[in-house]
Amino acid sequence: MTAVKKSKIQKEKNNEISKTQKPKNTVKVKIDNNEVIEIRSGMKVCEVAEYLGSGLYLQAAAGLINNKIVDLSFPITKDCGLKIVTLDTLLGMKVYRRSVEYVLEIAVKELYGSKARLLVGPHIEKGYYFDLIRENGEYNDTVSLKDIEDIRAKMHEIIARNLKFEVKKITKTQAKKIFAKRPEVLELLDVISSNEIKIYYQKDTGFADFHHGPIFPNTGYIKAFDLLISAPGFILQFPDYVNKVLIMPKQPKQLKLTQVLKDTREWYKIQGVENVGELNRILKSKSETSELIKIAEAFQEKKVAEIADMIVSKKDAIKFITIAGPSSSGKTTFAKRLSIQLKVNGIFPIALSLDDYFVERELTPRDENGNYDFEVIDALDLKLINEHLAALLKNKPIDVPRFDFTTGHRKKETHRMELKPGQVVILEGIHGLNDRLTATVPSENKFKIYISALNQLRIDDINRIPTTDCRLIRRMVRDSKFRSYSAQEAIARWPSVRRGEERHIFPFQENADIIFNSALIYELAVLKKYALPILEEVPKNSPEFPIAESLISFLMLFRDCPENEIPPTSIMREFIGGSSFDY
Repeated sequence: MTAVKKSKIQKEKNNEISKTQKPKNTVKVKIDNNEVIEIRSGMKVCEVAEYLGSGLYLQAAAGLINNKIVDLSFPITKDCGLKIVTLDTLLGMKVYRRSVEYVLEIAVKELYGSKARLLVGPHIEKGYYFDLIRENGEYNDTVSLKDIEDIRAKMHEIIARNLKFEVKKITKTQAKKIFAKRPEVLELLDVISSNEIKIYYQKDTGFADFHHGPIFPNTGYIKAFDLLISAPGFILQFPDYVNKVLIMPKQPKQLKLTQVLKDTREWYKIQGVENVGELNRILKSKSETSELIKIAEAFQEKKVAEIADMIVSKKDAIKFITIAGPSSSGKTTFAKRLSIQLKVNGIFPIALSLDDYFVERELTPRDENGNYDFEVIDALDLKLINEHLAALLKNKPIDVPRFDFTTGHRKKETHRMELKPGQVVILEGIHGLNDRLTATVPSENKFKIYISALNQLRIDDINRIPTTDCRLIRRMVRDSKFRSYSAQEAIARWPSVRRGEERHIFPFQENADIIFNSALIYELAVLKKYALPILEEVPKNSPEFPIAESLISFLMLFRDCPENEIPPTSIMREFIGGSSFDY
């Protein structure tokens, strides 16, 4: 979608850009490829994207002005550096998704009236789950095919109307008047120290929302989306951006994951903590905070115990437990807590480290850039692993290799392992749900667990908290505290980590016998204390700064949470320290 006619841009090229003489009222802009151009003062980022040519305006989602993210409608009035944020980036797709969400919100208001509410939920099946609440104020359990068709048609109509979004700066008092009927936003405003509040406003529809990051200048930028029924609500599905084209994904049903996410969200609802504002209200009270932490930890321990009971109920058959999950999901602490629960029931786990089963360095597969890919499953000696698992199943001893990561070769020494009565083997690693890892073990002899921090807290009704952001914050805090990595390094590595998860973990999550959610309802309020100082150290001129700045703004929405009530066996202790477990 072009925001500016080509003829207008061409006119500016011919009349306002001069290589030999600087026109009046112009500014110099250094493009990220180090080219310096002169443009008319007040020219918008989207206009510059079109001026630069090569179809860049078709890919543009936002801009980075001196490494600070801005909307495409942002006017450039001073000399600066500029990078166009495109849809093939994490930041770009966040802009796309947020813009589609706002179109959905406008559509629901126009269809069902001002009392209708949308409540954003989990990220499932390449989209966001939503509950629809109509005038009765209750969770609606009868979203029908006609509802979906009506909402979809209204969204397409709104897109065709090319409604313009404005960024407004207002006082906190004005914001409280605008959002008087949205208590979850009012709680956020109380935490924000600045008296200047940014909002998005759409004058034709009266739409207003708290500013949570850039969106498109108008609805005409949106080219693809879909709506899917997912009782009791529905899913707003987003496209993938592949080879400069928006393509709707073919996503298999995630029935197990969906149920876990909905169960978690229902638990949040029962606790009366569904959004950041409600959490902040509780954090004002020392006694309520203490109780919330105790309840959250007890709920999680109950789930660990239930998983142990499931294993115990099949103790004559189950000999291997595999634990898989994405980065910073708390796999290690979960495995230790599960071990304790199993020992309570007379089952004694022994760990088999997959790190000792890497193939020789020269046999390691390489990625598309020619670098060794240690995350692909074929970086492991699957033949030897399966031979050893088969031997253990028959109660035969094995000689476990030792791998030297410095040399890239196995050491000469090994250590003996055998499976004795009352024991089970725990294999923890990213490939635990891939059946190639345990191909020689019959399905009845293994129990597969998927673990992830599936946060279901919302910022407000329409704006969710990405699970990936929560895990990134966990990882930054842990790596800074225990591994001497900076926040900048953690952010730089994150795209590679995410690619590995998309390839090697997420496709297999439905293979799990059980899914465990390691997210804690209070954790971001605790992590804030550790994350903010290291995020503020990220250099302002670094590629990682826009992500750091976004996370800082997000974390500032939380009140501080004391950590003295957090038990030493908590998954949170894996990241902030003070655990009673050895890692």
